[in-house]
Amino acid sequence: MEATGRELDEAGPVPDSTLRAAVVSGGDGRPVLRPPDRVPVSAGDGDFHYLVEHGLEAFKNAGTVIVPGYAGTSRRPSPAVVTALQDAAARGIRIASACTGAFAVAAVGLLDGRRAATHWSMTDQLTDRYPGVRVDRNVLFVDEGQILTSTGVAAGIDPCLHIIRRDHGVRLVAGVARHVVAAPYRDGGQAQFVPRTLPQDSRTVFARIRAWVLDQLDNPLTVRDMAEHPPHLLPTFTRRFTEDTGLPPVQ
Repeated sequence: MEATGRELDEAGPVPDSTLRAAVVSGGDGRPVLRPPDRVPVSAGDGDFHYLVEHGLEAFKNAGTVIVPGYAGTSRRPSPAVVTALQDAAARGIRIASACTGAFAVAAVGLLDGRRAATHWSMTDQLTDRYPGVRVDRNVLFVDEGQILTSTGVAAGIDPCLHIIRRDHGVRLVAGVARHVVAAPYRDGGQAQFVPRTLPQDSRTVFARIRAWVLDQLDNPLTVRDMAEHPPHLLPTFTRRFTEDTGLPPVQ
């Protein structure tokens, strides 16, 4: 799998004309934008275009279907896309959305009774339009197993890294995160919003601990092991590690 910056662009907001589009990730992990008809697709305000090769039949061989954000969320997806998404979900294919892509996933009934995330500016609209969806306003993304939704834009990287971590493990996702210059530890919880600024020496200490942990992935580790590099009181270590990384050390 080769990590590039292209995934973020492809999962960004797209105009009404590409409402039907989706990103399909196959077995080799390569993302490709696929509308139901084989035509050039404009992105954003039309400043650049994607020349796509396949239609919705690509869903049949997909490992993950990612529905990107789009304008004109009041429009229901086309019948072809509704059928393709429902059939994909019925076959167990993972469905993920970025930003306002959650509206399309909700429109076909895949978010009924589930928690979901979308861009903060659209949470009220998603709640009003689809009352059966439990919209979570306080997270970067929501993982409901087969269905994932995210706030999108820059935070679209977080669920992508999360999917890689789920499928391929911590060691690989750490390398991908370094390649795209992103933090591999943001799992979308509120703990990442640190209420106070940590002293610089604390940041340096926990950076060293994280580096040490990455070198020990082949060995069983406990929180106590981590707290001993360098030595900390266990409760203090857990609290300060969580403040620094956004995750408790056990995760």
